[in-house]
Amino acid sequence: MTRRFAGRPRVLCAVFRFIPGARFIAPVLIATATGIRSRTYLPITFCSAMIWGILLVTIGRKIALLVTYVWGHVWSAHGPLVVAGAALVFYILKVTWRYFRSAE
Repeated sequence: MTRRFAGRPRVLCAVFRFIPGARFIAPVLIATATGIRSRTYLPITFCSAMIWGILLVTIGRKIALLVTYVWGHVWSAHGPLVVAGAALVFYILKVTWRYFRSAE
């Protein structure tokens, strides 16, 4: 696999951002196993990063619109307070449960 991608460093520079987990390994592979120069690497990575950013922002916006469409009628100004209050009650119950369980 390493040999396959190291044989095409420009493709690796353009694609590694889109492969989950490859963002940790690919830059090291590009720097050590290929002879690609910075003047080639930087524009390819810049274009890839711009596409990646636009793609993720677009997908995030579409998901936000979908969530708003589905749950928008339920949302109110008191929603975050209700969620925070429920979390606080749950935490207090958990701490109380652990306290009385350790006393036994």
